[in-house]
Amino acid sequence: MKHFITILLLMFLSFSCEKYENNQNVTHIKVDNTKKINFSALFDEYEFIFPESKYPAWFGISIRKMEKIQEKIFLFNLTQTGSNILCFDTKGRFLFTIDKFGQGPGYYTLLKDFFVDNHLNLLVLDVIGNQFGRSEVMYFDLDGKYLYSKRRQDIVGLTRSMIAYDDNLFVSYIDCFGFDNCNDILIFDKQNLEVKKSYNLVDLFVAGCTPSHAFFKTNDQLLFYGGNDTIYAISVDTQSPAYFVDFGPQQQRYLKSRQGKTQNEITELFRKSYLSKESRSAAHFFSTNKFLVVSYNENRTADKKLDTINETVFYDKETGKSYNTKNIIFDVFNFVKNDRMEIIGCSDGYFYSILNYPFTKEQIKEIVKSPFLTDETRQSFLKMDEESNPVIFVFK
Repeated sequence: MKHFITILLLMFLSFSCEKYENNQNVTHIKVDNTKKINFSALFDEYEFIFPESKYPAWFGISIRKMEKIQEKIFLFNLTQTGSNILCFDTKGRFLFTIDKFGQGPGYYTLLKDFFVDNHLNLLVLDVIGNQFGRSEVMYFDLDGKYLYSKRRQDIVGLTRSMIAYDDNLFVSYIDCFGFDNCNDILIFDKQNLEVKKSYNLVDLFVAGCTPSHAFFKTNDQLLFYGGNDTIYAISVDTQSPAYFVDFGPQQQRYLKSRQGKTQNEITELFRKSYLSKESRSAAHFFSTNKFLVVSYNENRTADKKLDTINETVFYDKETGKSYNTKNIIFDVFNFVKNDRMEIIGCSDGYFYSILNYPFTKEQIKEIVKSPFLTDETRQSFLKMDEESNPVIFVFK
């Protein structure tokens, strides 16, 4: 593809944990062996949102992503038959859904990612269009009305994540595994989707460890999570490692063992290492002025049976300390199973997380005993049943 500029930035896996620790420009984030702490000692602002659960507002298998704008919450909802976008207001009232699976204008075959373009006040969907293999960008207004689509240029590889870089550019992460002549970071012009610049940040054999939503935009930088547990600050002109997420020596051994393997060999290697708790997989990452947060998946035990749980590490930028949900006591709502909480988004310094339901009657009783809850919140918890959507927990 013309105009592509390939930049060999780093030989990533040659860096050990010690080298990252000694590099003053890269912040080292500890994941394991964190101290116990109360949730209320880290955060002091809380809110619970109880999303309406009438059809078609029900949550599916999982919520993959959240975007908030103009008192509206947009949720990337993975269902048994595909995926859609649910929209609620900040009180939990259901507003509309975008579920355009099918053929014809405004319809798509597969929803891969979405985001809100704050400059244009538009909802942008990155999809495989109404003909399989046709990559498109679809635009909706903030009331869910379809406006128009733009077909992207022929792209080598599979788009997995997309975000607005600034007022004029989009940036995409392309999974290049199994493709030749493929660059994994593409920067597009918003108007005509022409590729302005491209380069490589992820070695092919670690691409599967990159989160499906691989970007997060802060006030002053765009962050990208690479497949070798490195978070990069990227721009049109520069790319540099900013954070190293230290999942331990077993993770580094696993990543190095993938080098030179075929796709099938890597798939089998990941399966075995994941089941034996030798590897972990990042799911989301977020950043505020105070915290850098990484949510990750791991197997609950090393008994060779798949039993995935989600945990989160909070890195305090001021103190340099890390806090893992494994060692956080959720005194705010007496929540004893910490892995039930999964962070899905961040807006205006607030984290948005899903409290995965169902709760047992005993858990509900413990939750409503919490001195941190308002009477209205207690009653909302008590009204929950098997038909209820999971709760959205907002904190700062």
